[in-house]
Amino acid sequence: MQELKFPLSSTPGRLGGEGDGRLVNAYAEKAGDQIYMRRSPGLTVVADYANSTPRGMFRANDNIIYSAYSGVILKAGVTLGTLAGTDGVTWAQNNNVTGVQMVACRESGGAVTVSDSAVAAYSATDADIPSDVNSVTFGNGYFFFSRPNGQIWATDLNLYDIDPLSFATAESRSDGLKRLLWHGGVLYAFGASTIEPWLDVGGQPFPLTRGTSVIPCGLLTTMAVAGNEEGWDRAVHFVAHDGTVRALAGYTTKTVSTPAVEHFIRNSTVSSLVAFVYTYRGHAMWVLTSDQGTWEFNAATGLWNERQSATGTGWRAKYSVKASYNTWQLGDTLSTNLLRLSDTAYTEAGAALTFQVESSPFKGFPANTVIPAVFLDFTDAAATASVSWSRDGGATWTTPVTRSVANAEKWPVRVNALGRTSQHGFRLRVTVATAVDFSFMGANVAGPEVRQAKPDQAKAA
Repeated sequence: MQELKFPLSSTPGRLGGEGDGRLVNAYAEKAGDQIYMRRSPGLTVVADYANSTPRGMFRANDNIIYSAYSGVILKAGVTLGTLAGTDGVTWAQNNNVTGVQMVACRESGGAVTVSDSAVAAYSATDADIPSDVNSVTFGNGYFFFSRPNGQIWATDLNLYDIDPLSFATAESRSDGLKRLLWHGGVLYAFGASTIEPWLDVGGQPFPLTRGTSVIPCGLLTTMAVAGNEEGWDRAVHFVAHDGTVRALAGYTTKTVSTPAVEHFIRNSTVSSLVAFVYTYRGHAMWVLTSDQGTWEFNAATGLWNERQSATGTGWRAKYSVKASYNTWQLGDTLSTNLLRLSDTAYTEAGAALTFQVESSPFKGFPANTVIPAVFLDFTDAAATASVSWSRDGGATWTTPVTRSVANAEKWPVRVNALGRTSQHGFRLRVTVATAVDFSFMGANVAGPEVRQAKPDQAKAA
């Protein structure tokens, strides 16, 4: 027998015949010397929020979830006030002890104040705020706002009030500002082609001064950065101006994306790119979703996998917030429900969550191969696997056959007579939609027969 390899990181390839296999709603986990392919967590319904198009979520200091949906702001799912549009929203809360003081800011421009009982235009509280602020963050007692013209504005300490002179400009390059993010005691000002770190020096009226270094890497779009959220203790990751995904580490960045992920970003509508995070069984997932699908970067392993819901393009979840100990809640693009990540439910709000893995090509170019049988290594589970294969390197796939995974520890799952491949090799696709937990540990090809191409065939090829 020979091992049929499966990838640790999803690698679909850009052209037909390329690629090293795929992981969809599945991720690789190493335990000792064994690699397990595990299914991604499911989603359960928390409540019907009666509003569509999630735009951003935030957990306040009192543990109540505030969220922005199309045209509105909700407090624990109840409409609190209005916020025009469907664009992304950033959130922040200060440490004011006399009442809840939060800010929600639209990526297209404009901020509102949010208390536990009302939403109001920020200008009604302080007329000095510019009308085009496009993001907000909080650090060391201050709200910080970015403007498209490169200005950074700061409030007074733990107040909404803004001194009309409390601003500075990120001006190492004239690339404006798309986003501010406070992380690790540093304010990062993301422009289109640079990131400027700013440090708190207690200045007056503006408390910050620019750091000594400028990162020569910009942010592609406002909502394509995540990693400073409550409950996430890994690096900030973002989509850079060149369509790569970078991890932010102090005054440097490290590229973590693969060619497949970069191809996905290149094909996406830039404004549709949204990043968010969650953690699950020791894995820290940075999620990037767009109108072209969804990819996840596992910051614990450095590997990538894809997500796909039963309907729609990519994963139905969008934006996230850690609601309590190891409990993450997410917006839903396919309904008005608030969802919860679940490690015991293997559906998505009742819809199928299909585990799918595709193998790397099994070939010995220019020879072709006869595949008498394939044995699949599963843990025992009350599940049914669908198996299909490609004999031409993934260009076409056979009609799936089904096999029971029950008693898999005693009787290996087997598929016979898989035919003769072309010189482009043999690939196997395994899917499981049954809502149970299991792990897949790979496959072996039984007695492959390699047949060399004739000299004239090899020459023609």
